Amino acid sequence: MKRALVNGNIHCLDENQRVVQAILMDGNRIAAVGTNEEIAAMLEAEETAEASENH
Repeated sequence: MKRALVNGNIHCLDENQRVVQAILMDGNRIAAVGTNEEIAAMLEAEETAEASENH
């Protein structure tokens, strides 16, 4: 199950020390990090792809 955590102030512990707004979770794993808009677009694209597969 995928879910998004949005509107945050998330400090990434990568080499760039980025601060992002949102995380996309896939089960217990982080699938992606980015802006609220980027993560929303990823979720929408996946939902569209799943809907296409079910028809």
